[in-house]
Amino acid sequence: MRIAVPVSAPSKEALMDEKFGRAQWFLIYDSKSGRYEVVENPGFEASSGAGSAAVQTLRDRSVDVLLAGNIGPKAKDLLAMAGIKAYEDYSGRGEEVIRQFLSAQGGQ
Repeated sequence: MRIAVPVSAPSKEALMDEKFGRAQWFLIYDSKSGRYEVVENPGFEASSGAGSAAVQTLRDRSVDVLLAGNIGPKAKDLLAMAGIKAYEDYSGRGEEVIRQFLSAQGGQ
């Protein structure tokens, strides 16, 4: 499973960015390899279509799950169409958010 969290800086210790589509970075964790990667969101400064660009970035990296603080209705629809499960109301540091989610899922 590949899990993404919008973060405020290119680090797994960075705080989660509350704005999914406008986050500059995504922390992605691969549960099979145990590796983290940070990718830049190319749409973070877009005047429009930021959510679409963010979803495409996650889709291009085969993300299965998005953990975020808040996701707008259009982005939710795009995530669903891309087959990415989205969970809201998370906060904290990127790596901690991912561990919290995995723990709740039984450590998958």
